Amino acid sequence: MSRAKPEPGGEILKSPLTGEVAELLGMPTEAIAGWDINRIREDGAIDANIPLDQMDVAGVPTDPKNVKRLVALFDERAAEVGGTGQRDPIVIGHVPGDGLYVLDGFHRHETQVLRGVTHLHSTVEPNLTYDQVVQRRLEYANTHPEIEFARQVDWVQSAWERTPWSDTIPSVLTAFRAHQDDYAEEETDDVALIDSLEDDVYEQIRNWVATQSRAWNLTPRQIRENLAKVEMFDKELLPLVYKGPGQPPTGRIGLRHVEVITGTYAGESDIQQAVVGIVVKEGLNAGQTASMIRQIEDSAPITPADIRKAAKKIDFVGLKGSKEQARRPGFGFVSSGRVAVRAEVEIEPTVSEMLSDMRNRLPEIKADAKEGKWGAT
Repeated sequence: MSRAKPEPGGEILKSPLTGEVAELLGMPTEAIAGWDINRIREDGAIDANIPLDQMDVAGVPTDPKNVKRLVALFDERAAEVGGTGQRDPIVIGHVPGDGLYVLDGFHRHETQVLRGVTHLHSTVEPNLTYDQVVQRRLEYANTHPEIEFARQVDWVQSAWERTPWSDTIPSVLTAFRAHQDDYAEEETDDVALIDSLEDDVYEQIRNWVATQSRAWNLTPRQIRENLAKVEMFDKELLPLVYKGPGQPPTGRIGLRHVEVITGTYAGESDIQQAVVGIVVKEGLNAGQTASMIRQIEDSAPITPADIRKAAKKIDFVGLKGSKEQARRPGFGFVSSGRVAVRAEVEIEPTVSEMLSDMRNRLPEIKADAKEGKWGAT
């Protein structure tokens, strides 16, 4: 079978398989008239070049560095052998009456948008439900640890927003907390909301959590803990969060950074963005971030501009050279005018680090002693 080729003006000629594919997808032929269809596989999947503007990729985080690398790679390939430079197809999930959702290949999609390409080499998985779209997306995300965390948080929430209970409980984290038999013991802000649910609704939500978790090959606890870690963190910053082991790559932050930042600036998105910008620019680890925040908070900042102004006065070379780590659990606090929280973000500090920390806190200790607070529990 010969493939349809683009006309000089860029239009895709009607493929011989258009009618068959339209029937398979339950779509009018006009809706896929712009597809350059290569074949229908034995498993029902469809290989085709599909217009980018028909694909749903809204809100899915990508890595700018990876996109930049792919742009250069695709340009090189196109110059050598022609075509669009794309070898591997992106994978698309078709939901009848809803749309075409990219399951895997978000970086390739963004790359081709930047390069001005109008059609993407794609494999379409037909007739999925939206829950299956989320399941498939999570499966593919497991192969991309650099962005797995941000995507998991986003897609679990999107699945919840399609349930009949999302108007009553906007956050999927609340639903996963309701799955805990001991949810009230955590004293979170949503305990009262969970308690207010009718018994049948409460059980329906718990069943949804259990069923979806099994389908996603995750436990309710795994999902709940991941959601809770970023509950008070700016969602726009999630693409920067790296869940892997060790120090995050350049330009990224880890979950320990998130814990330190939300410990002082919980829910303050504009402030968090300013702090993360400095952390990324200076390449600070979680302990150094905690130290920076302590110094910044001495000036009682209110706005992001205050944060950046205070940061200009910090000796980052000295801060990073001091090997100072965030304080271990039970040893101290990251304090501010907003919140005081335990900084449980690093492994046990050395004795020298503990002594250095105590010397740094000496003025605070003396002030507490004068006010009769020293040794108080």
